[in-house]
Amino acid sequence: MRSVCLLLPLALAGAFLASDQPSAQAPGVIMQLDRYAHGEFDAVVAELKALTQFDGVLEELRLGGQAWVDAGPEPERARRRLAAATFALEAARAAEYTDWKRVIRLDAWVDEKEGVTAKEGADRVFWNAPPLLVEWGCALLRQDPKPPPIERIWHLASVAVAQGAGDMEFLVGTPFEARMNVPDEITHLWHAQDRFKTEPRLRLAAAIALEMRTWPVRRGVPHVPNHSFVAPRFAELVRDEAVGAEAAVRLGSLHVRTGRLKDALNVLERVEAMTRDTYLIYLARYLKGIGLEKAGQTADAEAAYRGALAAIPHAQSATMALAALLAKQDQRREAGALIETQLSTRPQPLDPWRAYAAGDARFWPELIARLRGEIRP
Repeated sequence: MRSVCLLLPLALAGAFLASDQPSAQAPGVIMQLDRYAHGEFDAVVAELKALTQFDGVLEELRLGGQAWVDAGPEPERARRRLAAATFALEAARAAEYTDWKRVIRLDAWVDEKEGVTAKEGADRVFWNAPPLLVEWGCALLRQDPKPPPIERIWHLASVAVAQGAGDMEFLVGTPFEARMNVPDEITHLWHAQDRFKTEPRLRLAAAIALEMRTWPVRRGVPHVPNHSFVAPRFAELVRDEAVGAEAAVRLGSLHVRTGRLKDALNVLERVEAMTRDTYLIYLARYLKGIGLEKAGQTADAEAAYRGALAAIPHAQSATMALAALLAKQDQRREAGALIETQLSTRPQPLDPWRAYAAGDARFWPELIARLRGEIRP
């Protein structure tokens, strides 16, 4: 173990820490919180979306958020607590397209209390304001020993925000990479599951977080974890009435990507008997098309792609897959017409495959509407 830090890593660490200082871009956060609790949701969220830095929001909530909750009369405090936590969640979502963390490699880390701690080849994670806002709201809600039913909706919404931001490490930690500062992992999903132990969407979210790590992070980095580690988690959920159809779609997708085409087709064939959700039906048909095409069953693949487009007309992924298949068969006129129609369609339809990695982000409008309904005085 090395006893001193290299100058460059230390300089980088200093720069990152300096950027963590509170931003002056969000004055009056407690006033915004007051307005939010009085039902000015859209106006306050518009102000949050105009921000480029969220450190100030986090700092003001840490300094005054609890006092704001406690300032209300006792019968009002549960509503105020939910309002503050949901305001923090809305702020995090306003920043979902920014980086939620920075990961840098240091030869050693100087800790003022413990001295120098080093792990050769390990990375240190620095969390930015958005995930810390979610965790601030989570900690606030956990003050209630017995979670009210509406808190379940808040946790589902928090998962939707994290998945929309694409940060699975925030949800489940880093079981597959070495981190120098393991105690700083947030593992937000475990907090949610501790409050709602039987909620199937939280169990599905944990499986999705692992699934996302089966895609290569960068060239030369292997798929981690492997198929045999993730597939049983989806297979276990296929039998669940609430999330079984989506678990089947994701299990089928995993099978397709790893070349288990027979298993993929078997599980994807079951989806339409399990749900009427066109989002999932589209994905099942589209993924069947990919699997059938890989298996050389061209006619069946074409039928599957056309079936996906019957579920969601002009969706980009199935349109392009079908057009490519037709072009290979020298049916270029129809292929070109398909692409031209898709590109000119307004508004563009939701493409479930393009939204696949974002998980429950598609449920955000419904979830935030329920939270706001509970907060509105």
